[in-house]
Order: sequence, then structure tokens, then C-alpha cells
Amino acid sequence: MAALEPTLDTSMRYTFRQLAPVDVQAMQAMLSAFAVAFGDRTDFLAAEPDEPYLAHLLAQDDFIAVMAQSDDRTGGEIVGGAVAYQLDLVNRDRSEIYIHDLAVVEGHRRRGVATGVVDELKRIARLRNINTVSVQAERDDVRAIAFYRSLGREVSALHFDIPA
Repeated sequence: MAALEPTLDTSMRYTFRQLAPVDVQAMQAMLSAFAVAFGDRTDFLAAEPDEPYLAHLLAQDDFIAVMAQSDDRTGGEIVGGAVAYQLDLVNRDRSEIYIHDLAVVEGHRRRGVATGVVDELKRIARLRNINTVSVQAERDDVRAIAFYRSLGREVSALHFDIPA
């Protein structure tokens, strides 16, 4: 289990920030990073949303996109990030933030990037007076499970996709 704990590489620095409606190109670059990180170009790039749609999405209060960008001499590439949603609960007068996707491209893993992305989401949650950030992981994604366990409490649940 110790091999799965993050190791910080201080030779490269990263910045983390929430994307705004003017950051459509950054959102497109983050989708490309997701495609590479997840090894799934079909899901992330085959029907890529157009610029007006992404700007509209980024303008929504309940949509949160956080990018991770390297601060290197090449101008800084987007190496990952997260897409999350603020969900208003029906049984309580509060909201939670749900992480839908979080990814870091291979060459930047185990350098604190995913932790930095989650820390930015937690900062956003605190600004919105939200006390819970949640995420799901596939049962066979051992590294993601170990990472998320290091950050919080595990709650077992089953997820079902119901065709519309």
C-alpha cells in the first residue's frame, strides 16, 4: 500500500484554478488531457462540445471545472483537472460537491497534482459554505481508491446507469 502514496516532485510546480466562461480553450485542453489520462479518446474527443456550449457550461453556478497546469519553461501545459457539480440536497438545506471526473496525465502523476486539484475543490466548497466533496471510483481502480481513501471516509454504494 505504501507504493500508492503520492510522492511530491518539487522540481516542477503546478497551478490550480477554477475555469470561467472565458476559459473555453483551457476547458478544451483539459478534455484532451482527460482523453489521454483515461486512455479514452472516443468518450472525450469524438463528440467534443463546441465553444458556445462550453462557455455556457462554464457559466453555470453548479458546474465546476478545475484545471491543473504545469509551471514549466514551455509555457505550462494543462496536465489534468476535475469536473464537478454542486448538488443541492432535497432532504437538507445544504449542497455537496460531486466530482464527476478527475484525471492527471501519466507524466505528472505522483507529484501532488491530484491532491492540488482536490484542495482547490475544497477551497471552492468552503467559499460556498459546503462541507462535503464526494467522488466515486471503479472497484478495479486500485490507485484511485487508495488516493481517495487517503483524503476521506469511504462510503460503500452501488452505481447504476439506467438507459433513458
